[in-house]
Amino acid sequence: MKAVYKKDLKSAFTGMIGWVLCAFVVVVVGLYFTAICLQSGYADFSLVLYNTTFIFLVVVPLLTMRSIVEERRQKTDQLLLTSRASIAGIVWGKYLALVTVYAIPLAIVGICPLVMRAYGSVSLARSYAALLAFFLMGAAAIAIGLFMSSLTENQIIAAVCTFGSLLFCI
Repeated sequence: MKAVYKKDLKSAFTGMIGWVLCAFVVVVVGLYFTAICLQSGYADFSLVLYNTTFIFLVVVPLLTMRSIVEERRQKTDQLLLTSRASIAGIVWGKYLALVTVYAIPLAIVGICPLVMRAYGSVSLARSYAALLAFFLMGAAAIAIGLFMSSLTENQIIAAVCTFGSLLFCI
């Protein structure tokens, strides 16, 4: 599981997809934070996260579309399945790598309530509880995307199926 985790985490940031998705999440949340909290004067960070839930419809399919499909296309799934790692360990390794990639921009976004706290009175407990809920919802969406990636043999179909599933769920 540890080797699969390291390989998938490294492959996410070796190419452009990991960096671009992290930057996209930070920029979109930053824009909403500026518009809602800094310019409009609302001291509720959960409004920012509520308004950015559409990010799931874009980020999660792009993040998960290549996880298992790419292994099949490159024929490395046979190598993984014959290794000492169990199938559950392989899936957990891939899932935890995707969740780590998703958690990196959320850790950066975690600075926003501290910025609001410096200039006014903000409930940090409520803000970070909303951020935790946002993270957990993303982790559930990643699980759906990983499942959809395991069902298909094409990245585009996996992304479209994940998008449809998340649109139905959210």
